[in-house]
Amino acid sequence: MLHAVGLSMPKGLWNSFENELPWQCKYAAKLGDVHRNKLEISLGTLRINLSKSYNLKGSVIAVEILIDPVLLNKRKKPTSFASFSTFPPAIKDLSLVVSKKEPAENIRIKVEEIVQSVISNDITMDPINLFDVFSGKGLSEDKKSIACSLRMRAPDRTLGEKEVNHAFEKIRLGIENETDYELRK
Repeated sequence: MLHAVGLSMPKGLWNSFENELPWQCKYAAKLGDVHRNKLEISLGTLRINLSKSYNLKGSVIAVEILIDPVLLNKRKKPTSFASFSTFPPAIKDLSLVVSKKEPAENIRIKVEEIVQSVISNDITMDPINLFDVFSGKGLSEDKKSIACSLRMRAPDRTLGEKEVNHAFEKIRLGIENETDYELRK
């Protein structure tokens, strides 16, 4: 929907709602702030008593998008074509042990920021893909494991094993130094 009106997702982290109507506490979150960056997205489960007052059975998932009209009046520059590498990506998986309370998307965003800050200009990274969230046996009660896939490539060549391992080590050190996430072994 945002794409249709020429907008993209607000930058930042999702913030969980604690006690705001009509949202169910800890089962809804918002991204952005309509007063600051002219765009706000809220989504999650509506309060159960609200659903029951309309005779609805089960949970109701809702999305609210607030857009300041000023944002819609801005003219966007046309997107120009950016060539992409025809060389195959090198793929490395990364598994992190994190707090159960932290949303997976916030973790993905933080890892992506670290990757962008430590990777050299001759290597490009595809967007990070989360492919597994696990909690239970082998992890403490307040922890979960998040697995993500890192796809890196060079525009002019196939990356060698040494380059990939060097880049991955820089990413690992960045995560170790800038977060409280643990690398799962």
